[in-house]
This record gives sequence, structure tokens and C-alpha cells, in this order.
Amino acid sequence: MKKLIIGFCFFVCAIATSQTQEIDPVILDNLGRSIDSALYAGNGAYLNDLFEKSYMINQVITKSDDSYIKEFNKGFEESLSTSFDLGGRIIREVGNSGSYDFVKSRANSKGEYHLLFRLYGEQEGLNYHDFKIQRVDGSYVILDVYVYTVGEYLSETMKSLYTIALSDRPGILDKLLKRSIQDDFLKIKEIKLLVMSGDYEKANNTYKKLSSEILKQKSIQLTGIQIASNIDEKTWGEHIKRYKASFPNDPSLYLVSIDGYILSEEYEKALSTVDKLDSALEGDSFLNMLRANIHYMLIDLDKAIELIEVMMDDYPYSIDAFDTALTLYVEHGKYDKAIEVLNIMNETFELDMDVLKQVVTNGFPEFSKSPQYIKWSK
Repeated sequence: MKKLIIGFCFFVCAIATSQTQEIDPVILDNLGRSIDSALYAGNGAYLNDLFEKSYMINQVITKSDDSYIKEFNKGFEESLSTSFDLGGRIIREVGNSGSYDFVKSRANSKGEYHLLFRLYGEQEGLNYHDFKIQRVDGSYVILDVYVYTVGEYLSETMKSLYTIALSDRPGILDKLLKRSIQDDFLKIKEIKLLVMSGDYEKANNTYKKLSSEILKQKSIQLTGIQIASNIDEKTWGEHIKRYKASFPNDPSLYLVSIDGYILSEEYEKALSTVDKLDSALEGDSFLNMLRANIHYMLIDLDKAIELIEVMMDDYPYSIDAFDTALTLYVEHGKYDKAIEVLNIMNETFELDMDVLKQVVTNGFPEFSKSPQYIKWSK
């Protein structure tokens, strides 16, 4: 499953950091819907302006009396302040065929407030973003965002990038990291470069040399899984097994596991993992899309159709749901239903008739010869 990679260019607004206040659940839901609507309209600045600058900066930078680090921090903060564009990044990742939707608001036992969003698209696969929210002096701010497929908060990812950039100066690692993990950090830096160059075998060999201490970190193990997914199923399985033992029931595990189980044709395990993800999210009916596709692979077309029909009712503007339904109806011989879907694709999603005809001719030759289709095509 492809991961959403968030660049570290940011734009933030300064907001007073006085004592936080409780948030009305209705207002919190409205905030989530407002973010949803703004991104759908292409207004990424709305999301960007909600981020709390001082919190992100304090989580990322290392305070030091070293003159080089001080100067680096100054430039780093200026870069964050002038180029923050998470909203724009999401809009570009979604593109024309994906979706980014508000799922729900949540409050935990610690009194922390969260907004959960779902990213879904052909290129991005499935991902979730969990925004940590605070109310400050009557205004609502975003402190951080947990990216499920990365398994960590954005500030943690930023911290790694910050340390990598700062460590180019000789001797700086002595001021930033404990001696026991400095060698590991240099290996991690090498691994990232190897992954960027596509040399996954060498990246995996370097990964194996990391210490047991650094391998306790979730993000490091997720990096190993990402590398292994580009090598072979056996290597991938070994990394998944280690991650399961270290972080049982972690949502990030479910997301990276589902596609792996599908690729290895372990469909029952894939369905079980989807159910676990659903439970960890406290419910998301959109996962019926994955369930329908898995049942299709199990040649259980009746169950697949049942699930996709629920999807079409729950998400009437999800082109993916209707695209899946078209395939299922055709392969099950439900040609009248397939014609209904073609009409919806043409009228609701405004797909050109000639494009739809080409899809049917190329993808469903038997259906294209049916009386129902011939009548519709005229």
C-alpha cells in the first residue's frame, strides 16, 4: 500500500498559547466539516492557518548554546513559517480521483480532542490522519497530526528530517544524540538515501545492522516493512512478524498488512485485519469497500455485491464504489444493474459516454454484446 509522504514545507500562523479550554463536541464536528469543505474547494490555506506554530517548533528543534545550531534553528523556523502547505499537499495527493473526508471527532480519557480524516485514492491507497486539536482563547488550533501509515506524529517525522539536515556538520551528532545511537542514526541516514535511489536490497542489508535498541521504535520498523514490501513476500513477512510482536493491535500495522495479505492471497487474514482496523478507528463504514474487493477475490460475488450496495448508499459520491459495483454486476450477470451504474456514472459523475463505452468494450467484451448494453449504447 502506498504511503502518503508529507513534505516538510509548512505555513503556520502565530496564536496565543494561553490555557486551553474544553471543546463543544458539536463545534468540534463543525470544525472537521469546515476543513473537509475547504480542502474539497481547493482551499488548503484554511487547514494551514489552523496549525499552532510554537508547538510544532518546540517539538522539532533542539535547543542549544552552540552557535551553529542556533543559526540553523533560526533558518529552520523561518522556512517553516514561509512554506507550510500541508493543505496544498493533501489536495495534490488526492488529485482528481481520490478523496479526503472527515470521518469523526473524538475525545479521549486524557481530555484530548481529535479529528479523524480518511485519505483514499488510486495512487495513495488508504490512509488516516488524526489531528490533535486544542481550543485557545476561543480559537481552535491544530497541534499535530498522526499519520497512520507512517505510525507517528508529523512533528516526529519532522524531528528526524531536522536531525538529518543538521547532522551534515561534523561533530553535531555529539550534541544531538546519545553516543549509543549515533551509529544507528548514520545507518538510518544511509537507508533513506538507498530507498530514495530504489536500492531496496542494500537498504535492507543496512537495516539488519541496526541495534536492537533503535529497532524498538515504531517508525524504524515501519521503514523496514516499507523496504521489505519492495523485495519479496518472505522478507515482508519477517518484518511484519517483528512489528506485530512489538506493537500488537497498532492501527498502522493493520494498514500496512492488508495489501500484503492480499498479495499473498491470504484473504481471510486480510478480512480479519480490516475488521481490526475498523475497531481501532471506532468504526468507519468506508472499509466496506475493502471488504467487497476481498470477497470478490474470494469469488464470493453475492457478499461482495451486498457490501458494495451498502457503500453506494452510504457514499453516493464515491466513484470507486460505483466502479467496483460495475465490475461485480457484470461478472455476476446482473446486466440491468450494470446499466443503472453506467447511467449514474454518466449523469452523477459526468463521465463522457464515449469514455464509458470504451471502458465496457475493453474491459467487459461479453457484456458489450448483451441486448441491455446495445440498447443503452444507442
